[in-house]
Amino acid sequence: MLEARAQYAQAWAALNLGEMDDALKFTKESLATYAALGDRNGQANMLRNLGTVSLMQGDLSGALGHYRDALKLARQVGNRYSEGAVINQIASALERQGRHKEALEEYQKSGTIMREIGNRFAESIVVNNIANILWTQGDLQTAQKMYMQVTTITEELGDKSGNADAAINMAHIHLQQGDLKSAKA
Repeated sequence: MLEARAQYAQAWAALNLGEMDDALKFTKESLATYAALGDRNGQANMLRNLGTVSLMQGDLSGALGHYRDALKLARQVGNRYSEGAVINQIASALERQGRHKEALEEYQKSGTIMREIGNRFAESIVVNNIANILWTQGDLQTAQKMYMQVTTITEELGDKSGNADAAINMAHIHLQQGDLKSAKA
């Protein structure tokens, strides 16, 4: 188990450094180790990582395939957090393909799961993702309401970075609406 976790840590570090070849190598090694251990939860996490690597490499269909495999395993082991996180990443891949309606549906499923399990931080991320799509589609009023939800959650959590992101997004909407006074607030 320790070996799989070390490989996972190496994969995550490589991914965050943008070293995709190493991220792919360590993720595949960790996936194989988790499989040999019979740890389906670990396998689900590594499949999710493979999806993220594929997504970052521009392989959207590959990412969706890995995410769907991860989702199946997450559901089999009953890991609701992992299920919600994978659904959020599926939505992200769909969004990148321009499939906004499907992405919104998936984001809403993810948000529901995160709310049900009480993970307010993850919920704020999903709500922010929904708001971003609505904003790009021109539904500024609903996007603004969603960013306000993010602000409420991030304030409750003391998440200053998330709160600042939501405030910046709301300021952009105010500017887009020609409301300079509100944008400065």
